[in-house]
Amino acid sequence: MRKDNYAVSIHARMGTVWRILREKAEHPEKYLPGIDATRILERYPDGLLREIETRGLTIRERITFLEEGEGRIVRYRLVDHPLMSGTVDYRLSPTGRDSATPVTPATLNLVIDWAPRDDEAEREVLRDMHEAMQRSLQTIREEAEEADRE
Repeated sequence: MRKDNYAVSIHARMGTVWRILREKAEHPEKYLPGIDATRILERYPDGLLREIETRGLTIRERITFLEEGEGRIVRYRLVDHPLMSGTVDYRLSPTGRDSATPVTPATLNLVIDWAPRDDEAEREVLRDMHEAMQRSLQTIREEAEEADRE
């Protein structure tokens, strides 16, 4: 099992970040480079089932939107992936009042819990994963902070 955790502090309202995380689930191409196509296959009261095409692979994910106390989680469970199994969580939580800004900052943690199907799969996924995950968090942060400045 491969576990990684990335985090970013965002100076934007929780509602703004939550809206962007939900949008990312339906339109990942805006946040992750290399997505060739996205299809929503099914909608549920708490999420959706989507299929994406990237780098010649077709991947199905069951995405669940969870609210736990003050925190929020968007969980991506790999339903059908040729290289991996497991989950990816975007965990959003308030971090406390920052007197220098008019907004309560939020922390967005990206928690990856994947199991590669074999050694080659692990090498393939790890090759670009760190940069892609950092870029995803950075894009979400920039968009949320920009939206709250308007």
